[in-house]
Amino acid sequence: MLHSHFFATGFIKPLSLTKTCLIKLEDANKIAHHLQTYTCLHWLARQFAYPLKKIVQLIEDGEIQPLKPGAPNLFERKITILRSEAESIMTQHISKNVRCKSAA
Repeated sequence: MLHSHFFATGFIKPLSLTKTCLIKLEDANKIAHHLQTYTCLHWLARQFAYPLKKIVQLIEDGEIQPLKPGAPNLFERKITILRSEAESIMTQHISKNVRCKSAA
């Protein structure tokens, strides 16, 4: 099943058929591009097996920059982050923590 937030936020408009939703190929491509380009906190935490609270702290510290309100690819009620930037920062942050722990 496609992620329901694509429907709930109006990012795409599905054609509902009883219990099945069909989407246009154009919308499927739009979803694929969004999933390749952006991520959210929960997916980032899952991808790196890293505590959500620590990722939130990285955002609060300004290390990870989420999309600003009104950005065209922002989901309502979701913190949306540029995937390449978030992955790079997470990799650097985790490797820095591993080096600090191994030096101690």
